[in-house]
Amino acid sequence: MVSRKVPSGDTFPLPWEQVLWAALAAGAAAFCLIAILNCGGYRYGIGDQAFYVPAVVQHLNPNLFPRDRAMLHAQDRFMLYDDATAAAARATGISVQTLFFSGYLIGMALLYGGAVALGRVMYTSWWAVSLLVTLLTLRHRITQTGANTLEAYFQPRMMAFGLGAWALAAYLRGHGAVALGIVAVCFAIHPTTALWFGIWIAVALAVTERQWRRPLLAAGMAGAVLSWWAVTAGPLRGHLSRMDPLWASAMAGKDYIFPSDWNASFWVVNFAYLPVAVAIYLFRRRRGVALPREIGLLAGAGALVCVFLISWPLMLAGVALALQLQTSRVFWMADLLAAIYTPGCSARPRGRRRCAGPSWPPPSPSPSGGASSSGARSMRATRSSASRFRRIIGPTP
Repeated sequence: MVSRKVPSGDTFPLPWEQVLWAALAAGAAAFCLIAILNCGGYRYGIGDQAFYVPAVVQHLNPNLFPRDRAMLHAQDRFMLYDDATAAAARATGISVQTLFFSGYLIGMALLYGGAVALGRVMYTSWWAVSLLVTLLTLRHRITQTGANTLEAYFQPRMMAFGLGAWALAAYLRGHGAVALGIVAVCFAIHPTTALWFGIWIAVALAVTERQWRRPLLAAGMAGAVLSWWAVTAGPLRGHLSRMDPLWASAMAGKDYIFPSDWNASFWVVNFAYLPVAVAIYLFRRRRGVALPREIGLLAGAGALVCVFLISWPLMLAGVALALQLQTSRVFWMADLLAAIYTPGCSARPRGRRRCAGPSWPPPSPSPSGGASSSGARSMRATRSSASRFRRIIGPTP
């Protein structure tokens, strides 16, 4: 009887780790391509870039926008992205257009990686991970808010949102300090998006991690004092005043700022995200596939909805700061939560988990002891490779 020839060397030609990395890279390219096509293609200088482009080029040429500096500074003083982009352009000689396109692709890649990291910890099959990634390529507007799930141009909040997805994945894996560190990085990119993710993760940690409660309580008290100083004597001084009709008329036509412009679809659609996620969580818990920290994820999202409800009367009263924060954007996070839970309907019990990948089949037995030893070494190398990949993507809690 002729035995199968075992490949020479200590590893198979295509180790499991290399196959997965290649698949993830191909998935990233496909995600970026499909997402850009769903946005109608990439464009430069449109939409919110009416602010973001001048905010950068004013640092490159001090003679530009002499009459608009005060207006630009009113917002760019809270962000570091414009200074960082201008510094990169001066140091490398790369054009602002190229830097913005690079930032756009980085934001897409961060969102893709965050989706994979979330799916890796939430689901029991790579098919479910693929479904979440596919859902995130579908561009849509968060009903009657100023946020789209994807943009056709570089928008710093998209990069911050992608980092926020990574922060959620870190929380679900039990890495609370890493999650908060990622949120801190988000603050330098887009403060309000980071604020919503910060509240989400802080509440989640307080609910599920007892050791975090006192530090978070102290940080919350310090944040409250700092916020009070900011609106009474700091950079937000005067923002608690009410918008007069002339001020409000400058934003006429924007149906996402003033509550009086919202119709029934705003309340029905946006307030459906959280109940849908809770219903799927209860289904997952009955099947025995829910994670212990999922309750924190839901509690944090519920806290964001409460923040919106608290701010709603202030927006009705025309308080400038409440309107400028656009707290209705918290439903962008609720939309992400519903997207995360949608593939969870098909979850299998953890004992049948397949996300980590199957073990590579061993070679056929050979009469030669050397071949048998080579096959054993190949199996050990493959298992070691798969273990390294699981450490990179993240283990199941």
